[in-house]
Amino acid sequence: MDAWGSTANGAAIQLAGCSGNPAQQFVLSGAGDLVNPQANKCEDVTG
Repeated sequence: MDAWGSTANGAAIQLAGCSGNPAQQFVLSGAGDLVNPQANKCEDVTG
C-alpha cells in the first residue's frame, strides 16, 4: 500500500511495490486503527 505522500483527508491508497518509502509505512494503533505515521492519518475502507 502507498499513500503517495499525501496528507489530505480522503486521499486514495493504492497497491505499490515495496520501496521503504515512509508513505508505505503503516502501524496499528492501540485503538486498532491502521495509521500512516508520515501523514498522521488513519485508513478507512469505503464502498
